[in-house]
Amino acid sequence: MGLIGHKFILFFLIAITESPTAIAATVYLDQLPSDISAGQTFDIGVKVDPQSIAIAGAQLDISYNKSVLKINSIMEGNLFKQYGTTTIFNGGVIDNSLGRAVNIYGSIIGQKNGQTPGTFIIINATALNSINDPQIQINLENVRVVGPDGNQVYPTPALTPSQQDKETGGSASSTSSTSSTSGAGGGSSGSSGENHTNIEFIEKYGLYIYRNVTTSYRFKEQTNPIIFVNITGNTNPVEITTSVEVLKSTSTLVKSSAPGSVYKNVNIWAGNFGYATPDNIKHAEVIFRVPIAWMEANNINPDSIEMMRYDDGWQSLPTRKIGTHNSNILYESSTIGFSFFAINGKKSTGEMDNYPETTIIQPEDHASLNNYLLVVVFAGIVTSSILIYKIRMPRKK
Repeated sequence: MGLIGHKFILFFLIAITESPTAIAATVYLDQLPSDISAGQTFDIGVKVDPQSIAIAGAQLDISYNKSVLKINSIMEGNLFKQYGTTTIFNGGVIDNSLGRAVNIYGSIIGQKNGQTPGTFIIINATALNSINDPQIQINLENVRVVGPDGNQVYPTPALTPSQQDKETGGSASSTSSTSSTSGAGGGSSGSSGENHTNIEFIEKYGLYIYRNVTTSYRFKEQTNPIIFVNITGNTNPVEITTSVEVLKSTSTLVKSSAPGSVYKNVNIWAGNFGYATPDNIKHAEVIFRVPIAWMEANNINPDSIEMMRYDDGWQSLPTRKIGTHNSNILYESSTIGFSFFAINGKKSTGEMDNYPETTIIQPEDHASLNNYLLVVVFAGIVTSSILIYKIRMPRKK
Protein backbone atom coordinates (compact mmCIF):
# COMPACT_ATOMS: atom_id res chain seq x y z
CA MET A 1 0.00 0.00 0.00
CA GLY A 2 1.66 3.22 -1.10
CA LEU A 3 1.66 6.44 0.85
CA ILE A 4 1.58 10.00 -0.47
CA GLY A 5 3.35 12.83 1.33
CA HIS A 6 4.03 12.77 5.04
CA LYS A 7 0.67 11.57 6.24
CA PHE A 8 -1.37 8.43 5.71
CA ILE A 9 -5.15 8.73 5.57
CA LEU A 10 -7.79 6.19 4.72
CA PHE A 11 -11.09 7.74 3.76
CA PHE A 12 -14.20 5.67 4.21
CA LEU A 13 -17.56 6.40 2.60
CA ILE A 14 -20.42 5.68 4.93
CA ALA A 15 -23.81 4.85 3.47
CA ILE A 16 -26.57 6.95 4.98
CA THR A 17 -30.03 5.36 5.02
CA GLU A 18 -32.50 6.89 2.57
CA SER A 19 -29.97 9.51 1.48
CA PRO A 20 -27.41 9.57 -1.33
CA THR A 21 -25.08 11.68 0.79
CA ALA A 22 -22.00 9.94 2.21
CA ILE A 23 -19.89 10.99 5.16
CA ALA A 24 -16.12 10.59 5.07
CA ALA A 25 -14.52 9.25 8.24
CA THR A 26 -10.78 9.03 8.71
CA VAL A 27 -8.31 6.54 10.13
CA TYR A 28 -4.75 7.79 10.05
CA LEU A 29 -1.30 7.70 11.61
CA ASP A 30 -0.40 10.51 13.97
CA GLN A 31 2.29 12.97 12.90
CA LEU A 32 5.86 12.38 14.12
CA PRO A 33 9.06 14.43 13.88
CA SER A 34 10.48 14.16 10.35
CA ASP A 35 13.85 12.79 11.51
CA ILE A 36 14.29 9.83 13.87
CA SER A 37 17.79 8.54 14.53
CA ALA A 38 18.91 4.91 14.57
CA GLY A 39 18.23 3.25 17.94
CA GLN A 40 15.58 5.80 18.91
CA THR A 41 12.36 4.43 20.42
CA PHE A 42 9.16 6.34 19.72
CA ASP A 43 5.37 6.14 19.96
CA ILE A 44 3.01 6.72 17.08
CA GLY A 45 -0.76 6.69 17.40
CA VAL A 46 -3.44 5.50 15.01
CA LYS A 47 -6.29 7.99 15.18
CA VAL A 48 -9.97 7.49 14.34
CA ASP A 49 -12.33 10.37 13.61
CA PRO A 50 -15.90 8.95 13.51
CA GLN A 51 -17.26 12.15 11.90
CA SER A 52 -20.30 12.10 14.22
CA ILE A 53 -21.08 8.44 13.52
CA ALA A 54 -21.61 6.28 16.64
CA ILE A 55 -18.90 3.62 16.93
CA ALA A 56 -18.27 0.78 19.37
CA GLY A 57 -15.43 -1.34 17.96
CA ALA A 58 -12.50 -1.38 15.53
CA GLN A 59 -9.83 -3.68 14.16
CA LEU A 60 -6.83 -3.46 11.85
CA ASP A 61 -3.53 -5.04 10.83
CA ILE A 62 -0.19 -3.31 10.33
CA SER A 63 2.59 -3.94 7.84
CA TYR A 64 5.91 -2.11 8.12
CA ASN A 65 9.44 -1.94 6.76
CA LYS A 66 11.22 -4.57 8.86
CA SER A 67 14.65 -3.36 7.76
CA VAL A 68 13.98 0.13 9.07
CA LEU A 69 12.06 -0.39 12.31
CA LYS A 70 10.78 -2.98 14.73
CA ILE A 71 7.58 -2.80 16.76
CA ASN A 72 7.95 -3.41 20.49
CA SER A 73 4.32 -3.25 21.58
CA ILE A 74 0.86 -2.08 20.61
CA MET A 75 -1.19 -0.50 23.38
CA GLU A 76 -4.79 0.61 23.68
CA GLY A 77 -5.47 4.30 23.15
CA ASN A 78 -8.29 6.42 24.50
CA LEU A 79 -10.73 6.04 21.59
CA PHE A 80 -13.19 3.80 23.42
CA LYS A 81 -12.02 4.30 27.00
CA GLN A 82 -12.84 8.04 26.91
CA TYR A 83 -16.55 7.26 27.16
CA GLY A 84 -16.15 5.79 30.65
CA THR A 85 -16.81 2.29 29.38
CA THR A 86 -15.34 -1.14 29.94
CA THR A 87 -13.42 -2.29 26.88
CA ILE A 88 -11.87 -5.42 25.50
CA PHE A 89 -8.58 -4.94 23.68
CA ASN A 90 -6.04 -7.15 21.94
CA GLY A 91 -2.70 -5.69 20.90
CA GLY A 92 -2.30 -8.37 18.27
CA VAL A 93 0.53 -10.67 17.25
CA ILE A 94 3.74 -8.87 16.28
CA ASP A 95 6.19 -10.59 13.92
CA ASN A 96 9.22 -8.38 13.32
CA SER A 97 10.77 -11.01 11.05
CA LEU A 98 7.89 -10.50 8.60
CA GLY A 99 7.20 -6.86 9.29
CA ARG A 100 3.60 -7.49 10.30
CA ALA A 101 1.33 -7.09 13.30
CA VAL A 102 -2.09 -8.71 13.01
CA ASN A 103 -5.21 -9.40 15.08
CA ILE A 104 -5.39 -5.90 16.60
CA TYR A 105 -8.88 -5.13 17.84
CA GLY A 106 -10.76 -3.20 20.48
CA SER A 107 -14.40 -2.92 21.45
CA ILE A 108 -16.74 -1.44 24.01
CA ILE A 109 -18.40 -4.07 26.19
CA GLY A 110 -22.01 -3.17 26.81
CA GLN A 111 -24.47 -0.78 25.21
CA LYS A 112 -22.49 2.47 25.24
CA ASN A 113 -20.92 4.05 22.19
CA GLY A 114 -19.26 7.29 21.19
CA GLN A 115 -18.71 9.77 18.39
CA THR A 116 -15.62 11.58 19.64
CA PRO A 117 -12.29 11.35 17.76
CA GLY A 118 -9.47 9.64 19.63
CA THR A 119 -6.44 7.37 19.49
CA PHE A 120 -7.33 3.75 18.74
CA ILE A 121 -3.87 2.27 19.32
CA ILE A 122 -0.38 3.44 20.28
CA ILE A 123 2.49 1.74 18.45
CA ASN A 124 5.80 1.66 20.31
CA ALA A 125 8.65 1.13 17.82
CA THR A 126 12.43 1.35 17.61
CA ALA A 127 14.24 2.70 14.55
CA LEU A 128 16.85 0.27 13.22
CA ASN A 129 18.19 2.95 10.89
CA SER A 130 17.74 6.70 10.61
CA ILE A 131 14.26 7.52 9.31
CA ASN A 132 13.38 10.69 7.44
CA ASP A 133 9.65 9.97 7.41
CA PRO A 134 8.37 7.41 9.98
CA GLN A 135 4.82 7.50 8.55
CA ILE A 136 5.93 6.16 5.20
CA GLN A 137 7.31 3.02 6.84
CA ILE A 138 3.95 1.88 8.26
CA ASN A 139 0.80 0.72 6.46
CA LEU A 140 -2.65 0.19 7.95
CA GLU A 141 -4.52 -2.79 6.50
CA ASN A 142 -7.88 -4.57 6.88
CA VAL A 143 -9.30 -1.60 8.77
CA ARG A 144 -12.86 -2.04 10.02
CA VAL A 145 -15.03 -0.05 12.41
CA VAL A 146 -18.41 -1.12 13.80
CA GLY A 147 -21.36 0.64 15.39
CA PRO A 148 -23.12 -0.07 18.69
CA ASP A 149 -25.46 -2.57 17.02
CA GLY A 150 -22.50 -4.71 15.97
CA ASN A 151 -22.98 -3.94 12.27
CA GLN A 152 -20.15 -2.48 10.25
CA VAL A 153 -20.59 1.25 9.74
CA TYR A 154 -17.51 1.79 7.62
CA PRO A 155 -16.10 0.92 5.21
CA THR A 156 -19.46 1.37 3.56
CA PRO A 157 -21.66 -1.64 2.77
CA ALA A 158 -21.91 -0.64 -0.86
CA LEU A 159 -21.22 -3.48 -3.30
CA THR A 160 -21.61 -7.22 -3.43
CA PRO A 161 -18.43 -9.34 -3.19
CA SER A 162 -18.48 -9.97 -6.97
CA GLN A 163 -18.71 -6.23 -7.58
CA GLN A 164 -15.94 -5.61 -5.08
CA ASP A 165 -13.69 -8.14 -6.80
CA LYS A 166 -14.11 -6.21 -10.04
CA GLU A 167 -13.26 -2.93 -8.32
CA THR A 168 -10.25 -4.30 -6.47
CA GLY A 169 -8.94 -6.67 -9.10
CA GLY A 170 -10.18 -9.72 -7.22
CA SER A 171 -8.51 -8.84 -3.92
CA ALA A 172 -10.58 -7.87 -0.90
CA SER A 173 -8.66 -5.87 1.68
CA SER A 174 -11.42 -5.80 4.26
CA THR A 175 -14.37 -8.00 5.10
CA SER A 176 -17.59 -7.22 3.26
CA SER A 177 -20.59 -8.60 5.01
CA THR A 178 -24.32 -8.54 5.33
CA SER A 179 -25.65 -8.95 8.83
CA SER A 180 -28.86 -10.64 9.79
CA THR A 181 -30.04 -11.81 13.16
CA SER A 182 -32.55 -14.16 14.59
CA GLY A 183 -34.16 -13.24 17.84
CA ALA A 184 -33.02 -15.19 20.82
CA GLY A 185 -35.84 -17.65 21.22
CA GLY A 186 -36.12 -21.39 21.66
CA GLY A 187 -38.34 -23.88 19.92
CA SER A 188 -36.43 -24.56 16.75
CA SER A 189 -33.07 -26.17 16.27
CA GLY A 190 -32.83 -25.25 12.60
CA SER A 191 -30.88 -27.86 10.66
CA SER A 192 -28.41 -28.80 13.40
CA GLY A 193 -30.27 -31.91 14.52
CA GLU A 194 -30.25 -30.91 18.20
CA ASN A 195 -33.41 -31.95 20.04
CA HIS A 196 -35.47 -28.75 20.23
CA THR A 197 -36.51 -29.52 23.82
CA ASN A 198 -32.84 -29.18 24.84
CA ILE A 199 -32.38 -25.70 23.33
CA GLU A 200 -32.79 -22.59 25.49
CA PHE A 201 -32.43 -20.25 22.52
CA ILE A 202 -30.62 -19.75 19.22
CA GLU A 203 -28.74 -16.65 18.09
CA LYS A 204 -27.29 -16.41 14.59
CA TYR A 205 -25.86 -13.92 12.10
CA GLY A 206 -24.90 -14.04 8.42
CA LEU A 207 -21.65 -12.30 7.45
CA TYR A 208 -19.14 -12.49 4.61
CA ILE A 209 -15.88 -14.34 5.23
CA TYR A 210 -12.76 -13.57 3.20
CA ARG A 211 -9.37 -15.16 2.79
CA ASN A 212 -6.88 -13.98 5.45
CA VAL A 213 -9.35 -11.49 6.93
CA THR A 214 -11.12 -12.03 10.23
CA THR A 215 -14.89 -11.74 10.46
CA SER A 216 -16.19 -11.21 13.99
CA TYR A 217 -19.66 -12.46 14.85
CA ARG A 218 -20.91 -10.53 17.88
CA PHE A 219 -23.65 -12.21 19.93
CA LYS A 220 -25.77 -9.71 21.82
CA GLU A 221 -28.19 -11.77 23.91
CA GLN A 222 -27.23 -11.08 27.54
CA THR A 223 -27.81 -14.68 28.65
CA ASN A 224 -25.66 -16.07 25.85
CA PRO A 225 -22.28 -17.13 27.28
CA ILE A 226 -20.73 -16.65 23.81
CA ILE A 227 -19.81 -13.02 23.06
CA PHE A 228 -17.75 -13.32 19.86
CA VAL A 229 -16.93 -15.99 17.29
CA ASN A 230 -14.00 -14.80 15.17
CA ILE A 231 -13.34 -16.63 11.91
CA THR A 232 -10.42 -16.04 9.54
CA GLY A 233 -11.23 -17.36 6.11
CA ASN A 234 -9.13 -19.51 3.81
CA THR A 235 -11.17 -19.14 0.61
CA ASN A 236 -12.69 -16.56 -1.69
CA PRO A 237 -15.57 -14.41 -0.34
CA VAL A 238 -18.63 -16.32 0.82
CA GLU A 239 -21.54 -15.41 3.08
CA ILE A 240 -21.67 -17.71 6.09
CA THR A 241 -24.27 -17.91 8.85
CA THR A 242 -22.77 -18.70 12.24
CA SER A 243 -25.17 -19.74 14.99
CA VAL A 244 -25.00 -20.48 18.69
CA GLU A 245 -27.45 -22.89 20.27
CA VAL A 246 -27.43 -22.40 24.04
CA LEU A 247 -28.46 -25.73 25.56
CA LYS A 248 -30.22 -26.76 28.75
CA SER A 249 -27.87 -29.72 29.22
CA THR A 250 -25.37 -31.86 27.29
CA SER A 251 -26.08 -31.97 23.55
CA THR A 252 -28.35 -34.82 22.55
CA LEU A 253 -25.96 -35.48 19.65
CA VAL A 254 -22.97 -36.57 21.76
CA LYS A 255 -22.36 -39.78 23.66
CA SER A 256 -21.20 -38.42 27.02
CA SER A 257 -21.17 -35.34 29.21
CA ALA A 258 -18.11 -33.13 29.44
CA PRO A 259 -15.91 -33.77 32.50
CA GLY A 260 -15.64 -31.37 35.41
CA SER A 261 -18.24 -28.87 36.54
CA VAL A 262 -20.04 -27.64 33.45
CA TYR A 263 -21.35 -24.08 33.36
CA LYS A 264 -22.96 -24.21 29.92
CA ASN A 265 -23.26 -26.52 26.94
CA VAL A 266 -23.48 -24.83 23.53
CA ASN A 267 -23.49 -25.87 19.91
CA ILE A 268 -21.68 -23.52 17.53
CA TRP A 269 -22.18 -23.96 13.80
CA ALA A 270 -20.55 -22.12 10.89
CA GLY A 271 -22.15 -22.53 7.49
CA ASN A 272 -23.68 -25.67 6.09
CA PHE A 273 -22.48 -29.15 6.98
CA GLY A 274 -18.92 -29.65 5.79
CA TYR A 275 -17.98 -25.96 5.56
CA ALA A 276 -16.06 -25.65 8.84
CA THR A 277 -12.87 -27.41 7.72
CA PRO A 278 -9.22 -26.27 7.49
CA ASP A 279 -9.73 -25.90 3.74
CA ASN A 280 -12.25 -23.11 4.37
CA ILE A 281 -11.28 -21.74 7.80
CA LYS A 282 -7.72 -20.70 8.59
CA HIS A 283 -8.33 -20.30 12.30
CA ALA A 284 -11.07 -19.30 14.71
CA GLU A 285 -11.55 -18.09 18.27
CA VAL A 286 -14.45 -17.98 20.68
CA ILE A 287 -14.72 -15.30 23.38
CA PHE A 288 -17.07 -16.27 26.21
CA ARG A 289 -18.05 -15.25 29.73
CA VAL A 290 -18.60 -17.09 32.98
CA PRO A 291 -20.37 -15.44 35.96
CA ILE A 292 -18.22 -14.98 39.03
CA ALA A 293 -21.27 -15.88 41.14
CA TRP A 294 -21.43 -19.33 39.52
CA MET A 295 -17.73 -19.94 40.24
CA GLU A 296 -18.09 -18.82 43.84
CA ALA A 297 -21.22 -20.92 44.40
CA ASN A 298 -19.52 -24.02 42.98
CA ASN A 299 -16.06 -23.38 44.46
CA ILE A 300 -14.54 -23.22 40.96
CA ASN A 301 -11.01 -21.96 40.42
CA PRO A 302 -11.34 -19.20 37.75
CA ASP A 303 -7.97 -20.19 36.31
CA SER A 304 -9.29 -23.68 35.59
CA ILE A 305 -12.12 -22.53 33.31
CA GLU A 306 -11.79 -23.93 29.82
CA MET A 307 -13.81 -24.59 26.72
CA MET A 308 -14.03 -28.18 25.50
CA ARG A 309 -15.09 -29.45 22.09
CA TYR A 310 -16.58 -32.85 21.32
CA ASP A 311 -14.97 -34.68 18.39
CA ASP A 312 -15.25 -38.41 19.03
CA GLY A 313 -14.67 -37.49 22.67
CA TRP A 314 -14.24 -34.31 24.72
CA GLN A 315 -11.05 -32.36 23.99
CA SER A 316 -9.74 -29.32 25.85
CA LEU A 317 -9.21 -26.18 23.75
CA PRO A 318 -6.45 -23.63 24.43
CA THR A 319 -8.17 -21.17 26.75
CA ARG A 320 -6.89 -17.98 28.36
CA LYS A 321 -8.45 -15.49 30.76
CA ILE A 322 -8.60 -12.02 29.20
CA GLY A 323 -10.26 -9.95 31.93
CA THR A 324 -13.53 -9.13 33.65
CA HIS A 325 -16.70 -7.29 32.75
CA ASN A 326 -19.39 -6.49 35.31
CA SER A 327 -19.96 -9.75 37.21
CA ASN A 328 -18.33 -12.02 34.64
CA ILE A 329 -14.83 -13.21 33.81
CA LEU A 330 -14.08 -13.27 30.08
CA TYR A 331 -12.09 -16.01 28.34
CA GLU A 332 -10.83 -16.74 24.84
CA SER A 333 -10.45 -20.17 23.25
CA SER A 334 -9.09 -21.13 19.84
CA THR A 335 -10.67 -23.94 17.85
CA ILE A 336 -10.06 -25.76 14.58
CA GLY A 337 -13.73 -26.52 14.00
CA PHE A 338 -17.30 -26.02 15.13
CA SER A 339 -19.68 -28.52 16.68
CA PHE A 340 -20.50 -29.31 20.32
CA PHE A 341 -18.89 -27.30 23.13
CA ALA A 342 -18.93 -27.19 26.90
CA ILE A 343 -17.64 -24.51 29.27
CA ASN A 344 -16.38 -26.12 32.45
CA GLY A 345 -14.04 -25.71 35.39
CA LYS A 346 -12.44 -27.57 38.27
CA LYS A 347 -13.00 -27.28 41.98
CA SER A 348 -10.59 -25.13 43.94
CA THR A 349 -8.20 -27.28 45.94
CA GLY A 350 -7.26 -24.65 48.52
CA GLU A 351 -8.64 -21.42 49.83
CA MET A 352 -11.12 -19.68 47.59
CA ASP A 353 -9.45 -17.62 44.92
CA ASN A 354 -9.74 -13.86 44.88
CA TYR A 355 -12.25 -12.95 42.24
CA PRO A 356 -11.34 -9.66 40.55
CA GLU A 357 -13.57 -6.62 40.50
CA THR A 358 -14.71 -5.17 37.20
CA THR A 359 -11.67 -3.96 35.27
CA ILE A 360 -10.76 -2.70 31.86
CA ILE A 361 -9.71 -5.78 29.97
CA GLN A 362 -6.10 -5.90 28.87
CA PRO A 363 -4.36 -8.51 26.70
CA GLU A 364 -1.87 -10.97 28.09
CA ASP A 365 1.45 -11.73 26.36
CA HIS A 366 0.43 -10.57 22.88
CA ALA A 367 3.55 -11.94 21.23
CA SER A 368 2.63 -15.50 22.19
CA LEU A 369 -0.92 -15.32 20.88
CA ASN A 370 -1.96 -16.85 17.62
CA ASN A 371 -5.45 -15.40 17.33
CA TYR A 372 -7.53 -12.90 15.44
CA LEU A 373 -11.49 -10.72 16.36
CA LEU A 374 -13.10 -8.40 16.13
CA VAL A 375 -13.60 -6.20 16.43
CA VAL A 376 -14.10 -7.10 18.04
CA VAL A 377 -13.32 -8.30 18.65
CA PHE A 378 -13.81 -7.57 17.31
CA ALA A 379 -15.85 -6.31 19.79
CA GLY A 380 -16.15 -7.40 17.18
CA ILE A 381 -15.89 -7.00 14.83
CA VAL A 382 -19.39 -8.09 13.03
CA THR A 383 -20.26 -6.54 9.78
CA SER A 384 -22.63 -5.50 6.92
CA SER A 385 -21.95 -6.03 3.17
CA ILE A 386 -19.10 -3.55 2.44
CA LEU A 387 -16.63 -1.99 0.04
CA ILE A 388 -13.59 -0.10 1.25
CA TYR A 389 -12.75 2.99 -0.77
CA LYS A 390 -9.20 4.14 -0.04
CA ILE A 391 -8.45 7.68 -1.19
CA ARG A 392 -4.77 8.31 -0.62
CA MET A 393 -4.12 11.96 0.08
CA PRO A 394 -2.51 13.98 2.90
CA ARG A 395 -4.56 14.51 6.03
CA LYS A 396 -5.70 18.10 6.39
CA LYS A 397 -4.22 19.92 9.32
